[in-house]
Amino acid sequence: MISLPELAVRLQDHGLLSKSFQDCTKSEILRVIDAVFSSVGDDVPPEGWREPYLEETADGKRLVIPCDCHPKYRWWTAEGQSVSETLVKLDAPYELARKYYRNLTEEEWINKIIPF
Repeated sequence: MISLPELAVRLQDHGLLSKSFQDCTKSEILRVIDAVFSSVGDDVPPEGWREPYLEETADGKRLVIPCDCHPKYRWWTAEGQSVSETLVKLDAPYELARKYYRNLTEEEWINKIIPF
């Protein structure tokens, strides 16, 4: 799903194609990661976009955001919505939300899910 020409342009724009990866600074490496994850393109896969979902584990539930999900769910990109917004959309239980937001109270979570 990664558009290689778009990725090359992004890396070139950041001046990162002419350097060995080991010569990059931490900031440059973070820009490479951002360029890779933000260049997945908006072409709808033949099977359609996969939806994020909650998966049952031995420890309770966990949030799964597939790499071939709609770009709006990709929290790791500038255009993606927050994990909190995705958890609200999935009607995640408070216990799961606390794994991502440690200082979140149950009342705050209920108000996010049912805003009055």
